Amino acid sequence: MKCTGRRKKTSLMSLVLVIILFLPFIGPDEGAAVTINAGDILVADNGSPRVIRVDPVSGAQTLVSSGGLFVAPIGLALEASGDILVTTPGTSRGVIHVNPINGAQTPVSTGGLFANPIGLAIEASGNILVSDQTTLINGAVIRVTPVGGAQTPVSTD
Repeated sequence: MKCTGRRKKTSLMSLVLVIILFLPFIGPDEGAAVTINAGDILVADNGSPRVIRVDPVSGAQTLVSSGGLFVAPIGLALEASGDILVTTPGTSRGVIHVNPINGAQTPVSTGGLFANPIGLAIEASGNILVSDQTTLINGAVIRVTPVGGAQTPVSTD
């Protein structure tokens, strides 16, 4: 058992090392969101604009999705199904669904209360919580339904 615990710590330390080594390549003026999916690291790179998958062992990068609805992808979360949700500000401001297999982008919820959506999380119910830095209602957390994209303020500044 102790050996297993050590292996997990070593794997986690390797992953942290990969993230620390990888992020400087994105650039100082570009943001990134990082999450882990099935051992891979997913990065929303708002400077390119793209989502890439990074192998934690080799550091090899694979393009998941780019262009399209992405203006500057900045927030990233995974649905229970393994599908990817990304927040993007700008003309497409909102939450974009990304198919992890073919990279297809589909808007989940755009416009409305969103002005500058930056972060997101998924509730156990499947609803999406989005933090918006400068929303039309002075900064807020906005709940979005995954089907239909209805927006409801949860917390306002």
